[in-house]
Amino acid sequence: MNNLKKYRSLAEMSQAKLAELAGCNQSYIGLVETGRSKLSFKMAERFGQILHADPLELIGDEILKFLSEDPEDFLPLVKSLATHYWNAMLADGVPYSIGGRFMLLWHVMNSDLSDEDLVFFMKLIERMEGDKK
Repeated sequence: MNNLKKYRSLAEMSQAKLAELAGCNQSYIGLVETGRSKLSFKMAERFGQILHADPLELIGDEILKFLSEDPEDFLPLVKSLATHYWNAMLADGVPYSIGGRFMLLWHVMNSDLSDEDLVFFMKLIERMEGDKK
């Protein structure tokens, strides 16, 4: 489930006010909050700005629904995930393996890495994960 209702409530904002500020229909917000519609990454970014919340926190565990998305939505999501997890990893908020794998995925999807680079980074991630235990 997404966390839109939680963050909207924390901001003490009605669905109508959020819809007005975000330039969308109130019915969309209702559908998203009840899980009958998926919170798009684009709208999560827009709501995040208004509610002063991380778009990934708004999406919550619905992140898995993006796996079958069109690349135009999926690539920015992977980039945001990579950045989010990298920062959390640096702050010791998540295991290196999770953040490292998202960073690796982002580079692979952008063809920034050669096969040798991939092998090197996977070994590095495994070593870092071993050091954290």
